[in-house]
Amino acid sequence: MLKGAFILGAAVLSSVLLKTLAQDQPAKCPGEFWTGWDNSQGEDPCTIAIQVGQSCDHSYDIVAASSGQYNNLVEDVACLCSTVFYALYDLCAQCQGAQTYAWKTYSLNCSHTFETEWPPTVPFPPRLAIPHYAFLPLASDGHIDFDAASKDNQPEVTADPQSTSPTSTSATTSATTSPEPTQTADSTTHTGAIAGGVVGGVLGLVILTALLFFVRRRLIQKKAIDSAGNGNAQPFSQWVTGPEQGSALRNSNGTETQRLYNPQDPTTFPVSVSRTAANQPGESNPFRPMNSMAEV
Repeated sequence: MLKGAFILGAAVLSSVLLKTLAQDQPAKCPGEFWTGWDNSQGEDPCTIAIQVGQSCDHSYDIVAASSGQYNNLVEDVACLCSTVFYALYDLCAQCQGAQTYAWKTYSLNCSHTFETEWPPTVPFPPRLAIPHYAFLPLASDGHIDFDAASKDNQPEVTADPQSTSPTSTSATTSATTSPEPTQTADSTTHTGAIAGGVVGGVLGLVILTALLFFVRRRLIQKKAIDSAGNGNAQPFSQWVTGPEQGSALRNSNGTETQRLYNPQDPTTFPVSVSRTAANQPGESNPFRPMNSMAEV
C-alpha cells in the first residue's frame, strides 16, 4: 500500500517537474511538417523569432507554450513592435498548437509600429537569416497570412550587402540610405522654386518695362499734340486781317471797317481834310484860310 502510494506520488512529482522544466525551455516547432518554414541554417520560426527579439534585448526569450496561448502583450521595444517579428512569433505559437493575440491587440503598448520592414534604427545582426515570408503583409484577421507565406519563394533576408532581395536591401540599408532620397527631393524642390522665382521675376520685369514704355510714349504724343495746337493758335485781336496788303480790316464780328493803305490801290489813298469838308456842306471847316473869313 505504502509502496503504491510512493510510486504514485513520484509519478505526479515527475510530471510536475517535467512540465516545469518544459516551460523553462525555449520554444521550438516540433515535427517535420514545419521544416518548410525554416531558414537556410535549419532554424525553425521560434528560434528565428528569439534571435530577432535578442537584436534589441540580449536576454529576450520565448518559452515553450504550456497553456495553449501566449496571452501577454508586447513591450514597447522596436524589435518586438515589427510585423516581421510578429509573423514569426505567431507562427511559433501555432506550430505548438497555441494562439496569440491579433496584431492590433498585440501591439497596443507600442508607441510606434513597423509593418513589413525591419526597424531602421536597429542594426541587422550579421548571423541572422529571416525567411522572406516574415516581411509579407499580415492577413485581414491580423495574423500571419499562411496562404501567401507558403507560396513565397523570395530569398531570405540577411545582413549580406550583396543580397539581391529588395526587402533585404531595405532592411539592411534603410537606416543609412533613407535620408538620401529625402535630401534629393528637397534639393529638387528648392531648385524648382528658385527657377520659378527667376522666371517670374524676369517676366514681371518685362511687363513693367513694356508698361513704362507705353506710358512714356503716350505722354510724348500728348505733349506733341499740345505743342502743335499752341503754335497754330492766333493771338486774340479785335481786328482780323487778310493775307494781302490793302485788304480790309474786319472786326471780330466780320464787319468791314477800314481798308489798309496800298500804294497800288487809289481807293486806299488818304482823303484830304479840305476834300472831306467840301464833300460835307453845312459843316464848318476849322482849317478854312484866313482870307476867306468875312471882313469885319
